[in-house]
Amino acid sequence: MSLGDNIEMEVPKESNIKKLEEAVKYMLDDEGTLPLEILQLIDDIQHLGLGYRFRESTNCALNKIECSEKVREKMHDSIHTCSLYFTLLRQHGYEVSAVRKLAGVGLDARMQE
Repeated sequence: MSLGDNIEMEVPKESNIKKLEEAVKYMLDDEGTLPLEILQLIDDIQHLGLGYRFRESTNCALNKIECSEKVREKMHDSIHTCSLYFTLLRQHGYEVSAVRKLAGVGLDARMQE
């Protein structure tokens, strides 16, 4: 059996792709979604190479997250949240100071040594 023999493979229909894209955009815009979940979703989208399809929704989500107090509170608890926040904002052109953000996690003293 060769690859050419399996011509009947089901290819996702255009309407299914659109539905999935709308579902992802909804998740990015949903006010009820935790900021860390949105950051992880954006990271996953980029790892899949689909960032170009969700550029506008991603920018809107990052604007909301950048101003969010919930994220600042979480950064005190989790280096993962802090690093993901810092990395994604920098990748999308935001001016983010590493020392200022990491200071919230208690790493500023180690950074300055």
